[in-house]
Formats: sequence, structure tokens, C-alpha cells
Amino acid sequence: MTEAVQRLVVSILEAMEKKHSTAITLCDLTKAFYCVSHEILLGKLMRYGVGGVAMKTMQEYLLWRRQVLTISGAKSQELQVKYGVPQGSILDLLLFLIFINDLSMDGEALLFADDTTLIAQEEDPRLAVLRSAELLEEASTWFRANRLYMNGEKTQNVLCTLRHGLPPFGGPEVKLLGFMVDSSLIWDQHIDMICNRLSKVTYLIPKLRSHVPRSYLVTAYHDLFHSHINNGIALWGHASGCHRILLLQKKVICIITPSPYLEHCHPLFRRLGILTVFNQYVLNSLVLLKGQLHTLQARGQIDNYSTRGRGKIDLPLLPNAHIKNLQ
Repeated sequence: MTEAVQRLVVSILEAMEKKHSTAITLCDLTKAFYCVSHEILLGKLMRYGVGGVAMKTMQEYLLWRRQVLTISGAKSQELQVKYGVPQGSILDLLLFLIFINDLSMDGEALLFADDTTLIAQEEDPRLAVLRSAELLEEASTWFRANRLYMNGEKTQNVLCTLRHGLPPFGGPEVKLLGFMVDSSLIWDQHIDMICNRLSKVTYLIPKLRSHVPRSYLVTAYHDLFHSHINNGIALWGHASGCHRILLLQKKVICIITPSPYLEHCHPLFRRLGILTVFNQYVLNSLVLLKGQLHTLQARGQIDNYSTRGRGKIDLPLLPNAHIKNLQ
């Protein structure tokens, strides 16, 4: 889930580095898993080369399903289930991904389960908005042809650009897979959402303190509090609003220890083995960087000079306008 949002954010940042704008449309499908046509799904499986025993098994798995409605002991007539992938099995998500796989949109769509995000990037933000409308029409045509239903009222739009004074396109942010992505990628709305969740936990910890030992409180902190901080922090951990999360962390740490509210908290974090939001961001970024080392160049690969920094990673620099915007 985080990887899907990361792909979108990377695409937006790359466009900003080129001084391009990105128009994003989040399509909301109504009961997508329940609306999958068995007839269309089996036809796509055949086109993908599924046949023989495997195809017969899938036909029996889908076509032989029946449903009965029972109310106060009275039963309805048994009817065949013609739509929907069976929920709760290990195949439901796989079958849906196969069903929606041919919604390619020439690489301008990001698919994650039943969440479809359309991405239009142009140098002129107005052209990006027009291209987004074209993509939405193409996607709507595909949805109708495949008997899926898009809820136009819940469809979200946002224009990510460094330019100002443009006519509005949708709202200031969109919610994608639990992340609030705003038009400038400053993450203020997302941090607001996290702080609201963390504030609720700060009222729970004092009630637990009189009933459980400190080690249990630390466990509760990681499960109920820190898990919200750690979720996707590599995306938003650079934002200036993170200091508000640190203040809530300090408040909870003082409750757990217990310590006076104005106590210096650095020793308390070390004593409990808890990372601050900024330290957690650095750690997650380093872990992410280590997994991507094979995609980066060392300085020694760019020139043949025998310098002491030949083994250091050569990181691309962002334009000044982009850096100013993120700050």
C-alpha cells in the first residue's frame, strides 16, 4: 500500500523537477469486488492463456456458486451468483487484479486493488487538467464495458504544481490509501490527520498507567501510537509540521516515565528505547536507500579522477524552486 503511494509521489516529484504539473484523478468504484462479471473474468482468463484443468477448476469455482436469503426461518428461492469474486479466499484479490489488468491507460494509471488513480503530466498545468479529463473519459468507457460502476460524487481531483494563480481543479488534497496527498506535497493535511489520531492515544495511556507496568505501557505505545508515526514516514517525514508530532511524543513519554511536563526528554527517549519522529525518518530513509543502492551511481563511475570520495553515492540535486516549495 505504501509502495503505491510512493510511486505516485516519486512521479509527482520527477514532474516538478522538470517544472511540469501533475493532474491526479482518484476513481471511486462502487462495490468493485462484488460487481466482477464471471463471464467477462473467465473470458479474460482464456485470453491470458489459462486452459485445461485450471480453466475448468475456475469455472466450477465461480459458476457453481448459489445464494439463498433467510429471514425469520423463511428461505428465498436458490439463485446462481453471476457477479463478484468470492470474499475471504486467497484468490479474491488475484482474480480482481486479473480482471482489471487490461486497464493500462498507456502507463498513466496507477492500480492498487480497487483503487484506480489517473495521472496526467504536462508542462502547462491547463493541458494536464485537459489530459486528466480525457483519461477519466477513457476509464469511464472501460468501466462501463466491464460492468463496473464509478461513483462520480466520490471521485477526487487535485493538481500538483509549483505554479500559482491557477483555476482550482478539485480540492487542495486527495486521500489515497490512507495518505493525504496535497497539491504542493508539504503534507500538512496528512500530519493533521496523524496528530488527531495520536491525540486520542494520549488520553488512553494515563488510564493504563495505574493498571500495568511500564514495559506494558511501552508496548502499548508502539502498538497504538508509534505505529501511526512509522507508517509511510519516508514520504512525509521531511515536512516542517513534524515538530507537532514530536510534541505529542514528548507528552506521552512524560506520562509513561512519569516525569514533569518540562523535563528534558532526550534521556527519556534513550531510556525507553524509543525513536523520535525525526530519528525514525532518518532510519526509514536509510533502510529505503539501502534497498535502492543498485539504482544509484558512485562518484567514481562518473569520472576517472582518483579522489577520496570515489565510493560515495552521487545523489541528484533538486532545483532550488522545488526545494523552496517543499520547505
